Amino acid sequence: MTRRLNKLYVGPRHTAVTTEDGSLYTFGSGSWGVLGHGDEKGINPSTPKRVEFFTERNIKIQECKSGEYHTMALTTDGQVYTWGYAGKVGYFSWMFAQEVGALGHGDKKPYFIPKKVTFFDTIKSKVVQIAAGLYH
Repeated sequence: MTRRLNKLYVGPRHTAVTTEDGSLYTFGSGSWGVLGHGDEKGINPSTPKRVEFFTERNIKIQECKSGEYHTMALTTDGQVYTWGYAGKVGYFSWMFAQEVGALGHGDKKPYFIPKKVTFFDTIKSKVVQIAAGLYH
């Protein structure tokens, strides 16, 4: 089966690709779980791999953004998922901007698979566009 590429999203350390059928593929550095495959083992940085989390749940991806240590995805129904490095617990860090829990889950835990940002459900909102900075 041939999948037509929709968009390519290039970040500082990893790349994400969406296809017309709503699949998401990632490749590049897998540090902190930014690729969304569940762990950092057996990752070939030069070969795109489908993020099965979304495929297994029949979730279609419309857009994706790659920060340096995290990834964001927007679904076709306006939900946001994030994964990767969320910040360091403590007072000081060389990544000062990361002290705040940059994934939007209310904690500073790294997530190696996509996790839904539930804030938008609590305010009954659908997201139409996303953006990712270097650390947030």
